[in-house]
Amino acid sequence: MYLTSGVLAGLRTLRELRLTPGSLETLTPSDLLDQRASLQILDLSDNKLRQFPTDAVRTLTALRLLNVRANELDHLGAGFSSSKKICS
Repeated sequence: MYLTSGVLAGLRTLRELRLTPGSLETLTPSDLLDQRASLQILDLSDNKLRQFPTDAVRTLTALRLLNVRANELDHLGAGFSSSKKICS
């Protein structure tokens, strides 16, 4: 399952997004385009992610907490700032 294109468009001040539990298989930078500067908490736990959404997460400059527990990931992406807390 994917996010419907534009479903979060216009939500520029969104600080917290919990997409759990679900069937999400992928997350792209365009899915979170309008939340790049505002999103602080992203909860993707209990989904079906097989690949860590590195490109999408790197664009989130305000992100402080990312939860990817209970997915189908075999490793996390590299290159994240230590100021971000990743739960896996």
